[in-house]
Amino acid sequence: MPKIAKTQQYGNDLKRIYRFTLRRFGPTVALETKHQVEEAEQRLADGLLPDKADPDYHSDRFSFISICNSQKLFYERSGDTIYMVTAGYDRRNWKEHLKALESYADQQIARARKRSKEGPA
Repeated sequence: MPKIAKTQQYGNDLKRIYRFTLRRFGPTVALETKHQVEEAEQRLADGLLPDKADPDYHSDRFSFISICNSQKLFYERSGDTIYMVTAGYDRRNWKEHLKALESYADQQIARARKRSKEGPA
Protein backbone atom coordinates (compact mmCIF):
# COMPACT_ATOMS: atom_id res chain seq x y z
CA MET A 1 0.00 0.00 0.00
CA PRO A 2 1.45 3.40 -0.94
CA LYS A 3 2.18 5.84 1.83
CA ILE A 4 1.02 9.45 1.83
CA ALA A 5 3.60 12.24 2.19
CA LYS A 6 2.29 15.77 2.65
CA THR A 7 4.17 18.92 1.68
CA GLN A 8 4.14 21.95 3.94
CA GLN A 9 2.14 23.82 1.28
CA TYR A 10 -0.53 21.12 1.38
CA GLY A 11 -0.77 21.35 5.17
CA ASN A 12 -1.07 25.13 5.03
CA ASP A 13 -3.73 24.89 2.32
CA LEU A 14 -5.78 22.45 4.41
CA LYS A 15 -5.60 24.76 7.44
CA ARG A 16 -6.82 27.65 5.28
CA ILE A 17 -9.68 25.52 3.91
CA TYR A 18 -10.73 24.47 7.42
CA ARG A 19 -10.60 28.04 8.78
CA PHE A 20 -12.60 29.44 5.86
CA THR A 21 -15.18 26.65 6.08
CA LEU A 22 -15.52 27.13 9.84
CA ARG A 23 -16.06 30.89 9.49
CA ARG A 24 -18.42 30.65 6.54
CA PHE A 25 -20.43 27.49 7.22
CA GLY A 26 -19.85 26.57 10.86
CA PRO A 27 -18.22 23.72 12.77
CA THR A 28 -20.38 20.92 11.36
CA VAL A 29 -19.41 21.64 7.75
CA ALA A 30 -15.75 22.25 8.71
CA LEU A 31 -15.60 18.87 10.44
CA GLU A 32 -17.30 17.19 7.47
CA THR A 33 -14.71 18.78 5.16
CA LYS A 34 -11.92 17.40 7.34
CA HIS A 35 -13.46 13.92 7.21
CA GLN A 36 -13.85 14.13 3.43
CA VAL A 37 -10.17 15.04 3.02
CA GLU A 38 -9.04 12.22 5.32
CA GLU A 39 -11.29 9.73 3.54
CA ALA A 40 -10.05 10.83 0.11
CA GLU A 41 -6.42 10.46 1.22
CA GLN A 42 -7.11 7.00 2.65
CA ARG A 43 -8.96 5.84 -0.46
CA LEU A 44 -6.11 7.15 -2.61
CA ALA A 45 -3.57 5.24 -0.51
CA ASP A 46 -5.71 2.09 -0.72
CA GLY A 47 -5.78 2.36 -4.51
CA LEU A 48 -9.55 2.87 -4.65
CA LEU A 49 -9.37 6.15 -6.55
CA PRO A 50 -8.03 6.35 -10.10
CA ASP A 51 -5.49 9.03 -11.00
CA LYS A 52 -7.28 11.91 -12.72
CA ALA A 53 -5.36 14.55 -14.63
CA ASP A 54 -6.61 17.41 -16.76
CA PRO A 55 -3.77 19.06 -18.68
CA ASP A 56 -6.10 21.67 -20.21
CA TYR A 57 -7.30 23.14 -16.90
CA HIS A 58 -4.84 21.89 -14.28
CA SER A 59 -1.47 20.32 -14.96
CA ASP A 60 0.32 17.74 -17.07
CA ARG A 61 2.19 16.61 -13.99
CA PHE A 62 -0.18 16.55 -11.01
CA SER A 63 -3.28 14.41 -10.58
CA PHE A 64 -6.23 15.52 -8.48
CA ILE A 65 -9.13 14.40 -6.33
CA SER A 66 -12.33 16.43 -6.00
CA ILE A 67 -14.21 16.29 -2.73
CA CYS A 68 -17.86 17.14 -2.13
CA ASN A 69 -17.48 20.75 -1.00
CA SER A 70 -15.83 22.09 -4.19
CA GLN A 71 -12.26 21.49 -3.05
CA LYS A 72 -9.49 19.80 -5.04
CA LEU A 73 -6.51 17.93 -3.66
CA PHE A 74 -3.48 17.75 -5.98
CA TYR A 75 -0.84 15.05 -5.73
CA GLU A 76 1.96 13.29 -7.54
CA ARG A 77 2.55 9.54 -7.42
CA SER A 78 6.17 8.38 -7.37
CA GLY A 79 6.98 4.74 -6.71
CA ASP A 80 5.19 3.61 -3.57
CA THR A 81 4.65 7.14 -2.25
CA ILE A 82 1.91 9.65 -2.99
CA TYR A 83 3.03 13.24 -2.47
CA MET A 84 0.15 15.57 -1.60
CA VAL A 85 1.19 18.92 -3.08
CA THR A 86 -1.58 21.50 -2.69
CA ALA A 87 -5.31 21.90 -2.15
CA GLY A 88 -7.94 24.56 -2.63
CA TYR A 89 -11.18 25.80 -4.05
CA ASP A 90 -12.30 24.22 -7.30
CA ARG A 91 -12.64 27.44 -9.33
CA ARG A 92 -9.14 28.73 -8.69
CA ASN A 93 -6.83 29.29 -11.69
CA TRP A 94 -5.03 25.99 -11.13
CA LYS A 95 -2.98 25.93 -14.32
CA GLU A 96 -0.89 28.95 -13.29
CA HIS A 97 -0.77 28.04 -9.61
CA LEU A 98 0.44 24.47 -10.25
CA LYS A 99 3.03 25.66 -12.76
CA ALA A 100 4.41 28.04 -10.13
CA LEU A 101 4.50 25.20 -7.56
CA GLU A 102 6.52 22.75 -9.67
CA SER A 103 9.98 23.71 -8.38
CA TYR A 104 8.68 23.85 -4.80
CA ALA A 105 7.12 20.40 -5.24
CA ASP A 106 10.43 19.05 -6.56
CA GLN A 107 12.23 20.33 -3.45
CA GLN A 108 9.61 18.94 -1.07
CA ILE A 109 9.54 15.55 -2.80
CA ALA A 110 13.37 15.33 -2.74
CA ARG A 111 13.32 16.19 0.97
CA ALA A 112 10.67 13.53 1.68
CA ARG A 113 12.64 10.91 -0.28
CA LYS A 114 15.78 11.75 1.67
CA ARG A 115 13.92 11.39 4.98
CA SER A 116 12.44 8.05 3.95
CA LYS A 117 15.90 6.70 3.02
CA GLU A 118 17.35 7.82 6.35
CA GLY A 119 14.56 6.11 8.24
CA PRO A 120 13.21 7.08 11.66
CA ALA A 121 15.60 8.78 14.05
